[in-house]
Amino acid sequence: MDAQFLLKASKLLSSTLDYDELLTRIVEVTTEAVEAETGSVLLYDAQADGLVFEVALGEKTGQLKELVFKSGMGIAGHVFDTGEPAIANEARMDPRFASEVDHMIGFSTRSVLCVPLLLRGATIGVVEAINKRAGGGFSDEDARLMRSLADLIAVAIENSRLYRRAKREQREKNSLLEVAKRINSALDLDEVLDMIADSMHEVIHYDALGIYLLDPSTQNLKSLTARGFSDATVESLRLKFGEGIVGWCIRNGESALVPDVSKDPRYKKARETTRSEIVAPLFIAGRFLGALSLESDRYAAWNLRELEMLKAFAGQVSVTIEKAMLHRELVETRQMEREISVAHRIQASLLPRGQPSVPGYEFAGMNTPSERVGGDYYDFIRLMDTQLGIVISDVSGKGIPAAIIMASFRASLLAEIRNNYAIRTILAKVGRLLRESFEPHHYVTAVYGVLDLPNRVFTYANAGHNPPVLVRSDGSVRFLKEGGLPLCAVESGGYTEKRLHLRTGDLLVFYTDGVSEAFSPEQAEFGLDRLVSVLKAHYHEPARVIVGRVIDAVQEFIGAGTQSDDVTLVAVKVL
Repeated sequence: MDAQFLLKASKLLSSTLDYDELLTRIVEVTTEAVEAETGSVLLYDAQADGLVFEVALGEKTGQLKELVFKSGMGIAGHVFDTGEPAIANEARMDPRFASEVDHMIGFSTRSVLCVPLLLRGATIGVVEAINKRAGGGFSDEDARLMRSLADLIAVAIENSRLYRRAKREQREKNSLLEVAKRINSALDLDEVLDMIADSMHEVIHYDALGIYLLDPSTQNLKSLTARGFSDATVESLRLKFGEGIVGWCIRNGESALVPDVSKDPRYKKARETTRSEIVAPLFIAGRFLGALSLESDRYAAWNLRELEMLKAFAGQVSVTIEKAMLHRELVETRQMEREISVAHRIQASLLPRGQPSVPGYEFAGMNTPSERVGGDYYDFIRLMDTQLGIVISDVSGKGIPAAIIMASFRASLLAEIRNNYAIRTILAKVGRLLRESFEPHHYVTAVYGVLDLPNRVFTYANAGHNPPVLVRSDGSVRFLKEGGLPLCAVESGGYTEKRLHLRTGDLLVFYTDGVSEAFSPEQAEFGLDRLVSVLKAHYHEPARVIVGRVIDAVQEFIGAGTQSDDVTLVAVKVL
């Protein structure tokens, strides 16, 4: 009879791989085998570190899933620890009996037969038969049959678990692939990071998430996307290389599974409710991009399987993040190129198209823009037949902002020149207009002067600019420093004018800091002394040749280096 029943039970248990259906069948065959009223299956849960109810027939049994039987608790805990069957035909009198189960579900247990579920020498749980139907107790014969049946049950459970795990892993893989396909379609970095954060819940549940990217220039980690953190905390989610669990993962190139952050000295508290954390590095071609961090409000929220899932997910999205970062760099580069192009056009439109032709003088001006585009400006302004205005200036900053300020300076200067004759008044009013229009950190250095052509008198004021160089016909040198503070920066306090008498053979050269502050490959500065040496060596040559000599000297000094600022020169030669 036992052999026939076991054969029947074996067929019944092996006919399904559905886990829930199998558990129901286990209880059914158990109760049939020993004529019990009901039964239950408790399996060991490593995360809970105890036995938990997988299934129990009867009303209110769903509540039992909240119970965890630790080592030695109840008859089930005793059987699990000893690996031997147990019969308690007067269960309520047995000191091992856990009466809270009956209280919880409103059940009355009279007798219990509990046997261990053994698989490859390890106990994976227990199966119980409860309350003999005939009103008597369970016998040793019942225990022998239940033990044989338990071997079949353990194998069936293992097969169903393997099947369930395979299906779950396949679902997870499909989910990972679908998420990766969705994310891979985006190019905007912020959009990609948001999609990763939103899609993560489809793979692994979390209470807080941070995606940290490594800044190669500072070696700091910045959270560009966060979920579950307060706004104030998000602003402070910056970690130095190696700092925190995330920083440790980046520095060591490893993932981390932390079941209790309070016991891990690496943890940097960002949330009061965080109990566990899991981190996987983001890397591509051996180069680390950053890390993906999940935090949970539960202790031991994840296991090694979920860590492997996070690592797989991080590996897939790393390629997308790298692509989005390169796309952002490309967009920023193109935007910068457009900005430079616009700034170049603005700058070129404001520079003079030719040089004045005045008997007794030679004039030459040149602007060689750098790739970055500065705010250099020079001009020759015909005031009347006998007077010529000369201006050179440099605006702080680069690109379109500098070009706009330069244009504003030029327009304000021309307007004030028409209304005033005093140079000090013109510069003071231009400075006031600029202060009203731009932020205090923007400023303009300039030299503006008026050349009285017949009398060879140059009256000027220097507003914080590089001092023009006067090389006299006898080889002596003078620097034109008199004037005042740069325009726009602060209230200047006024400007002073200086009159300068020029003589035949004199050379007057205006320049911007693109000349004096040009750097060699060894980071040496061209400097004022080198400029004066070039001027003294060639001051007897025509003005346009002298300008070319200076440009050539600067280029030779820079060598293979990049010109970091505009080079602007104006030369006035008295014949």
